[in-house]
Formats: sequence, C-alpha cells, structure tokens
Amino acid sequence: MSAANSNGSAKKVGRPFKKGESGNPTGRPKVAVEVRDLAREHTEEAMATLVEALQDPDSRVRVAAANALLDRGHGKPVQSVTGELKGDFTWIDLAQRAAAAKRRPG
Repeated sequence: MSAANSNGSAKKVGRPFKKGESGNPTGRPKVAVEVRDLAREHTEEAMATLVEALQDPDSRVRVAAANALLDRGHGKPVQSVTGELKGDFTWIDLAQRAAAAKRRPG
C-alpha cells in the first residue's frame, strides 16, 4: 500500500517489518527492569519518609512531600495551555520545509 506525499512522491504506508519480525527484537533493556524492581522494593519506606516529611518544620520540605504524595495517590494535575497567538501561523509539512531548505543558497 502506498500514499502520495504532498510533493507527489509515493510513500510506503503500513507495517515496516515483515510479519513476525519485531522492531525491537531484544526487548526492553534488562537493567531498566532491574532498577524499577529495586525501587519498588523500597516503596513502603519511601512513602513513610514522605509522610514523616509532612511534619518537617521547613515548609518547603512539607510542600514537596505533600506534592509527591498527592502525585502518587491521584496522579499529576492536568495542565491546560491557553493563550493568544499573534501573527500569521501556518503549518508546513516537514518534507516541504526540508525541500525549501535545500533550495536556499549557501
């Protein structure tokens, strides 16, 4: 299957690997899994430390501990992006941008 790009050339669409072939044949690195598992072994102690930090006399420590506990218990808050765009903004296809860069002198 192929589709035409904005510049008219054909581009293969679909599966880039043969059936049964993986793009990541060795899988996830073992070290990352081991580090994650090691960190999870200390979850209870880490949570207890955060709870203890809520009693710290320094308000910065208390706020950091409270944020860490809330993030783990409820997830991080969603951030919305608002604002006004000024000027003329147009979306340019990356292929068009690359072609334009090649045409520019020097």
